[in-house]
Amino acid sequence: MVNNDLLYTNYDGSDVIGLIAQGNINVGLVSEDDLRIDAALIAQNGRVGRHYYRSPSGGSQRCSPNHIRQTITLWGMIATNQRYGFAYTDGTGYQTRNLNYDGNLLYGPPPSFPLTSDQYVTLTWGEE
Repeated sequence: MVNNDLLYTNYDGSDVIGLIAQGNINVGLVSEDDLRIDAALIAQNGRVGRHYYRSPSGGSQRCSPNHIRQTITLWGMIATNQRYGFAYTDGTGYQTRNLNYDGNLLYGPPPSFPLTSDQYVTLTWGEE
């Protein structure tokens, strides 16, 4: 569970952070309003994201005021078995989502991260 900023000290490729989960990597209900995550995230059999927290209705405060957050910025990468997401169609979650790939991860991944080969194959291709 990530609730607070998780930051590199240096952005020159000398610092890397990797989070690997067999299940989910979640951003919590009481996460920072403006959250920054600098990391490579792998959810092997789960998802990366934030659970749905209901907005106030029927006089109940439910998850208010934490159901709406302002900005999440990811500097890294996401690999997930299921769909990732930090917002929902009813306006709950993070209003602004900035997802940026950290190119330094290509040649300097976090320790013990799964490696890929230098050969890639196109499985399907489609154009309209």
